[in-house]
Amino acid sequence: FIKLKGLDKNSFGAALGIAWNAVKLEDPNAAADLNTAKKLGKKTEVPSVYDAFGWLALNNKDFKSAKKYFKKEERGIINAFGVAYSPDPKVGQAWLEIHQGNWRKAEKAFKAGLRRDPNCLYCRDGLARVSLQAGELKNALIQAKEGAKLARHNYGLVALVSEILFKISDVQTSIDTYRDLADVHKGDDLWNIRLSAALVESGDTKSGKEILLAL
Repeated sequence: FIKLKGLDKNSFGAALGIAWNAVKLEDPNAAADLNTAKKLGKKTEVPSVYDAFGWLALNNKDFKSAKKYFKKEERGIINAFGVAYSPDPKVGQAWLEIHQGNWRKAEKAFKAGLRRDPNCLYCRDGLARVSLQAGELKNALIQAKEGAKLARHNYGLVALVSEILFKISDVQTSIDTYRDLADVHKGDDLWNIRLSAALVESGDTKSGKEILLAL
């Protein structure tokens, strides 16, 4: 992003990328970087800055400001595009509810985001975590698995799927899950290695070994 900014000092994408990194790294300059991006952004781009401001406030446990920014993001999207098409404000609102212990309100927000975009990976991730918190392991696995299908290597979802399977503690469920994900992401060693381990755990050492040798 710094190199891109060097090529074009007025690049909104570069400014937002630098600002997002600052937010994630909890850099004290994050707010200033976001304001720089906001000044460069077009009407259609500024809502994404409000999204980042919301997450910055959430990281700082400033829930009042986080709520304000996610609402501004929503209004900005409607004003720019005429429709609330993006799931991002709902994802932010959902995590705001989780931080305040309101898991069912979070579930409602994640579902609203998913209605906007059936391929919203973060909605699936969030719904899986809500179900896991409630002890609804079967539904948690369904949501996490659907999310994992959407991204080749999202390590948060990889870890979440494994955590849920550990809690379910049924080796056949693990085999079926890992086999399905390996089929979706063909040629991806990650899921095949997990499938191999599950097969070995079930006592099918031969099949587990064959998968590893084929990698």
